[in-house]
Amino acid sequence: MARANLRNILRGQNLFVEGIGNIGKVGDIETPKVEFEMAEDGNMSRKVDTGLLKPMEAKFTVYDVNPVLYKAVGKRLGDDASFVVKASVVEGNKQKQVLFEVTGQVESQEQEGTKEAGKEAGVVFNVAVTAYRLEIDGTQVYDIDVDRYICKIDGKDHMDTLRKQIM
Repeated sequence: MARANLRNILRGQNLFVEGIGNIGKVGDIETPKVEFEMAEDGNMSRKVDTGLLKPMEAKFTVYDVNPVLYKAVGKRLGDDASFVVKASVVEGNKQKQVLFEVTGQVESQEQEGTKEAGKEAGVVFNVAVTAYRLEIDGTQVYDIDVDRYICKIDGKDHMDTLRKQIM
């Protein structure tokens, strides 16, 4: 019998919050959605790319009640919190590392599993993302920094001309 062709199966992941690893304690991770603003072309009834990014968000769940985690919530007014995810993915017989870094402001934080006995207790962070970097097996896919007008996708900086024109 032929072996099934397994593709991109998550083997494990670790989330670093403010530099502190949480291996074995990581729950759901929602990566930022990279999405561009589109404008309506009134004449032709089509959407036109504006080249501007929509606001990005990320969500992380950590099953731990460690006071260090709350340092991220306390970062305000230009002092961004840092989240780094390192994951291992298997594709067929090849192992790949996925690394992504998010910085931004914690929009909200909520306790999970603290209302009912027997449930895993943890913290859910909702982050308004100001910078996002994604690497797959050492190859940079995204390098986005909203504050510095950088939007590199697959090596091409889509904000280069705008940055040169206004800065």
